[in-house]
Amino acid sequence: MPADQVPEDLVADPRITLLGPQRDPRLGQVVADLGLSGRRFATITAGWRDREADDALLAEQLDHRCVNLGLWQLMQQVWESDPELAEADRRRRLVHTEMQELYLIGLEQAVEALRRIRQHTPREPQVVEMAVEDVLSIMREMDVRHLERVGELNHNFYTRWELQHRDAVVTARFHVGRLVADTEAVVVTGGHVGVLLGALHLFNLGPTLATPTQEATNTPFEHAADGDLDAAPRLLRPIVAWGAGAMALTERVLLFYDDPVAAPGVSELLMNGLGLTRGLVALPSPRERLMMKDQARMIMLAARTAPWRAAAARGTDPGDAEGRRPAPRGCPGPGQRRPAPRPGGGRVSLPTPYPIPPRPKGKLAITRLRGRAPLTVAEVDEFVAEHEVPIVEGAKCTFLHRGHADAVAVLHRIVNQPQHVPMKRLEVLDGDPFWYVTIELPAHSRVEYQLEVRAGGTVDTFNDPLNPHVAHSPVGSSSVCQAAGYETPGWVLPQPDSRPGELIDWNLPSKALRRTTHNRVYLPARYRRSSSYPLLVVHDGDDYITYAAMKTVLDNLIHTLDMAETIVVFSNPGDRLREYPNHAPHARHLTRELLPALEAELPVVQRSDARALMGASFGGVASLSTAFRSPDTWGNLFLQSGSFVFTDIGSDHGGGPAFDPVVKFMNRYRERPRRVADRMMITCGVYEPLIVPNRSMVPVFESTGAQVRYVESRDGHSWENWRDRLRDGLSWIFPGPQKLVYE
Repeated sequence: MPADQVPEDLVADPRITLLGPQRDPRLGQVVADLGLSGRRFATITAGWRDREADDALLAEQLDHRCVNLGLWQLMQQVWESDPELAEADRRRRLVHTEMQELYLIGLEQAVEALRRIRQHTPREPQVVEMAVEDVLSIMREMDVRHLERVGELNHNFYTRWELQHRDAVVTARFHVGRLVADTEAVVVTGGHVGVLLGALHLFNLGPTLATPTQEATNTPFEHAADGDLDAAPRLLRPIVAWGAGAMALTERVLLFYDDPVAAPGVSELLMNGLGLTRGLVALPSPRERLMMKDQARMIMLAARTAPWRAAAARGTDPGDAEGRRPAPRGCPGPGQRRPAPRPGGGRVSLPTPYPIPPRPKGKLAITRLRGRAPLTVAEVDEFVAEHEVPIVEGAKCTFLHRGHADAVAVLHRIVNQPQHVPMKRLEVLDGDPFWYVTIELPAHSRVEYQLEVRAGGTVDTFNDPLNPHVAHSPVGSSSVCQAAGYETPGWVLPQPDSRPGELIDWNLPSKALRRTTHNRVYLPARYRRSSSYPLLVVHDGDDYITYAAMKTVLDNLIHTLDMAETIVVFSNPGDRLREYPNHAPHARHLTRELLPALEAELPVVQRSDARALMGASFGGVASLSTAFRSPDTWGNLFLQSGSFVFTDIGSDHGGGPAFDPVVKFMNRYRERPRRVADRMMITCGVYEPLIVPNRSMVPVFESTGAQVRYVESRDGHSWENWRDRLRDGLSWIFPGPQKLVYE
């Protein structure tokens, strides 16, 4: 929208306000302090990627007077509509990634040179100072050249492909422009800064949010002169931003994170931002991401960012782009509700926000079909061909079956609900009967089921032949009902850009278990023996690879920097029901045999905080009991649907003999809990019987001072449920360099 078409009161005093970290949401108070109460906001949450729409808490803070621009989803639609452009952009990003990797290698060598120079015992301190300044000058020159080359790469892409003339992009930009035109202020949240910037540039949001000033008419936003504050563009509406959103508004985006699992990181420039602020380098949450007590590192960072001024949004200090207004804590990212705990204890519980899908208008499809009775075979054929089964219409899911039978029923595994749901029969002229039943399922549910067909004295149970979605497990397969809002995460599928890691068979004779253990070792794609890696040991390893696509997930999460490069050992049981439920020989094997052998052969970090145990169901019990028996060895646990069965009164637990050792262990632990790991990630499905034990154990683990993160899902006791929670757990247990994610 041109500036002369913007209402005068809208641009009378627009400015950018940068907020602190996204915890304890106080965005509503900030909006009131800025005099923006009652205004309509455009929200940009593209940095949340596939969780972009999980903005219920954000909307609540804005009194629901907001519209989400949906840039991430819109970007996916553009790539789908224009595959040629999508492929060109993919190649551009690959080149950018390689440029970033090579640039970082140079920076790492310079940092190593600085370290060695500073360790030198000087005869003349001035000589050392000159040598340090020489290296810092080289790093500044590398920064400038890298930004120039990335800028040239992006410029060539936009020039070559002329996005302003491509139908999909033009349509999307027009849609975004209309949405923004109906608003009076803008909120830009945090998340993945690279994805956010890509969306902002693709939809040309710079000119939509601001216009160049008279002094900067010929200066593109992202190419303003260094420190040229007069070139700052004129905002068309107030902007509130934090995290990656704050970074994207500056001239240049600096990635920083000093505390990965293995070794301190190196700050690096990514690309030019929108340039809506001048003279600032945004540093969200510096106390959490930088070694601020390391004077040498802070001097190096300050020297590289000069002449820009660091804007450190920490939640209590001034964070306004002009340094005029305190920066309250911002609004959480998707799923976040509580502040992150400080070292030594606390919980981050994440009640998953489930956006409510729009309710369908009119009658259900099956109701309309019933109204046409008596039905013909052709009508039923047409109905089945037109609908994906089950038919999902809002919260209503209609299951179908065709065939002669005395009775047909849906068998599912939702706890505390009738798990045998009879279907109703519709007669078909000269054809097999048509069966149906409608079940109401909450948004984002995923339910595994089968059909039971009774004919005479025969009862058959099988997967739904009309449903193509099937889940597999070691005990068989089931059909899957994907309720409204559920989507298979893209990161569980092979991605063409993700470099594959290597799986190596690795067998180890065990005296403790009196057998040879069969393991597979995952080495990340960029594995080098000269580096050091955190270690993750996974129970039921082959099942995680086969049924939870964990090798693919590792490749993708490491590629996108959501997870640190990690050596993963996929361990497999012998007699699972004997070795996993609190079995002392199993714990001895992991801690006294497997771990020393791995440390002798592979470059793993030899600290407890760089080690993790993981498992699902009985594998969760095995992980917990091993950590219990080996204090200060395993610093992290990732427990999925742990079989934490216990009895408060009596001894009848209802789980059968296999659960007896589990109950005995859990009862003892609940009586005298103690910290078994510093950090514990726990996930569970609300549709499985173990939901109550898992919920009950969270406060017990918290009471020991462990840092506990607990996530629930609308799913059951299944491998695909555990698969869908892998990113939540792995990116929290061993976070990637955190270079690209700023909440």
